[in-house]
Amino acid sequence: MRFHLMMMLLALGLISPAAHAHKLKLFITLDGDRLSGQTYYVDGGPAPATSVKLLNKDGQTITQILSDADGYFRLPLPGRGEVMVEADAGPGHVDHVHLEHSPVTTENTAENTSAPEAEHLSLGVIQHQLDGIQEQLRQHDQRTRLFDIFGAFGYILFMVAVVILWRLQQQRRQR
Repeated sequence: MRFHLMMMLLALGLISPAAHAHKLKLFITLDGDRLSGQTYYVDGGPAPATSVKLLNKDGQTITQILSDADGYFRLPLPGRGEVMVEADAGPGHVDHVHLEHSPVTTENTAENTSAPEAEHLSLGVIQHQLDGIQEQLRQHDQRTRLFDIFGAFGYILFMVAVVILWRLQQQRRQR
């Protein structure tokens, strides 16, 4: 009996949702002439002291910094071109975002003057962020299904235990 209980507890521990809690994610936004962002784990916890690199299209490091205690960082934005931001929090905890940076000019039609150059990032950043959200939703759905299965299993065990106890009481009353 103890062996079976230990095996059930071990199985529960192995399929625990905490096993996916340390997948690293990278969130980036444009902040003037800088890229701002945060490194975090899918469970929502920050990834402090994560190495964040800005790489050119050839994979050469332009800038490298460490995220702060809450996982936040800021990188200077290069003039233009294709770059990649890579976050590395240790073995197996890596995420990266490819983006293309090019200046876009806008006009203020009310005053008919040129506004300062606004920066434009490719849809790759948005797609990366959406991919992360989709992954989190998929994992949440899997966890929900798993919890539903365990909940149903627990409910069945509870009902079986109630029936067994009720029958034991009926047998004791008949004696």
